Amino acid sequence: MLKFKKQIKKGVLELANVSFFDGLICVVGSFSNFLSKEWVNHLIDHYKDKVKISFAFNSENIKGIMIDNVGSIEKIMTHLIRDLKCKTIGYISGPLVNEEAELRYEAYKLMLNDYSIEISKQFFYEGYFMESSGKNAIKDLFKKGSKIPDAIV
Repeated sequence: MLKFKKQIKKGVLELANVSFFDGLICVVGSFSNFLSKEWVNHLIDHYKDKVKISFAFNSENIKGIMIDNVGSIEKIMTHLIRDLKCKTIGYISGPLVNEEAELRYEAYKLMLNDYSIEISKQFFYEGYFMESSGKNAIKDLFKKGSKIPDAIV
């Protein structure tokens, strides 16, 4: 994992040649699992007087377009519980060291609590916002031989 982190940082720096670009659109996404907020801010600082915009990355150093993580999960959960009558709802999370993943997971737990639905650790899987995480979560769920949830968020 450490080698992978170094490769990502090196690759990002090679691509982000400040003199070549007019600005920076920062879509950190899954890379935020491997790059610290400080490191990304350091990269952003290299674009001193150039246009800088981020997508789903909260920083004082850049203007951003943010996602309503809590509201989105509330809508999904309300639909599953009220409309589809789901009683067991699994959850595949991003890494809980990621702000967005943490917000979404907390909203998921609050919604289960609001509807008096038990929070079951057997239906929880912490992933990395990658397709392989979703596949591994489903494989893991079936390996356990436990009851399959009515839905998975």
